[in-house]
Amino acid sequence: MYKIIITAVAIILLASCGKKNKKQYSYWKVNGVEYSSNNVTAEEGYMKPVCYISCQEKNSFTISFSIGEFPKNGEYPLAYFYTQNPDYAGLGICFDTVCYLVTSNNTAKVRASEQNGKAQFKVDSVRMVNFKNPLDSIWVDGVFNEP
Repeated sequence: MYKIIITAVAIILLASCGKKNKKQYSYWKVNGVEYSSNNVTAEEGYMKPVCYISCQEKNSFTISFSIGEFPKNGEYPLAYFYTQNPDYAGLGICFDTVCYLVTSNNTAKVRASEQNGKAQFKVDSVRMVNFKNPLDSIWVDGVFNEP
């Protein structure tokens, strides 16, 4: 009986070790230092024309579109601040509790594609400024995945 219990516990432990979080990771760089997380939420517009992917950790991001569902192809210019224009994407980065937005004269694009059946957004290297102190800026690029 004791051997059966030990064997059953061992099987349960081995089975639980194989389970992984299946959410896709997002990867981004701030001034060349890479960060990643799969602790990401996504919301597509239900009854409202907005969708976003967001990570709310110490070094966090939000990428948004003013359309009802995530685009799976195409290029979207990064808008200064957030916009309701469906032809643009919005990006915000918080790095060490300071939040940054893209500059008004940026030319960076977000390239939408599909990876493992989910939306993926590749962001060109873009200068972002601390909206409370425009002299404070960072460079960001990354790949942001729908979880």
